[in-house]
Amino acid sequence: MRKHVLYISENYENLRFIEDLLEKVKEKHQIDYQIVSSDMLSETEIEVILDQIRIASRIAKVRVSSKGGGILPISRSKQLNLNQIPILLVMEHGRPWNIFPNEKGGKGQRYEINSYLEKLLELDQIEEFEQQALSEDDICRILANFPLMIEDNLQYKSREVEVEGGRIDMIFIDSKDNHMLVEIEINGTDNTIGQVNRFVEGYCKKNKILREKIRKAIICIEISGNVLSACKESDIEVYQFGITKLV
Repeated sequence: MRKHVLYISENYENLRFIEDLLEKVKEKHQIDYQIVSSDMLSETEIEVILDQIRIASRIAKVRVSSKGGGILPISRSKQLNLNQIPILLVMEHGRPWNIFPNEKGGKGQRYEINSYLEKLLELDQIEEFEQQALSEDDICRILANFPLMIEDNLQYKSREVEVEGGRIDMIFIDSKDNHMLVEIEINGTDNTIGQVNRFVEGYCKKNKILREKIRKAIICIEISGNVLSACKESDIEVYQFGITKLV
């Protein structure tokens, strides 16, 4: 029997969103879940969690230690990163089975908690779950080399830019010298909209650019109609990454 255990700070801004996903997964697949406040954990409990994460990472063959990219469950100093991110431990028959977020493969394919839970909701059977073959990092590399896939005369500027409010996945410059701030996602969600909106003020301040010269965009593989409507209201452009049959 599978169970989800979420370790998360009570002040984490997207707590309700993740809790809602866990509840929906429970209703569809009868996977029970437990939410544990990371603010109240003792040193002994933290050591137990670290051991469970290491076991889960070996079973799932994923990487869980931060190496300079996005934050993972275990920091560079081998400490638990619960003060920075939520951690979802997947238990199978009482034993650690998988852990999110994680990275897999030599190219660092990253898989988030939200992506995992949303994927489960798409499946009829949980046994069908398999981490995405195409990662967000793959999409970034492709678009950096072929920005014309997004728009004519678009030029790639940079990626993974840290600003107040978060890290921008990619930045492009259009033919009118506007700066396009792009969030790359496998599945576009309401949470993605909040991420994109938080970038703008910090980027303008850091680069001394007028707000009028900023374009906000999401590039994803899948996105729901409700999220598309919300993007339109927030003046966020949405591009679907994929393959179009020509002949």
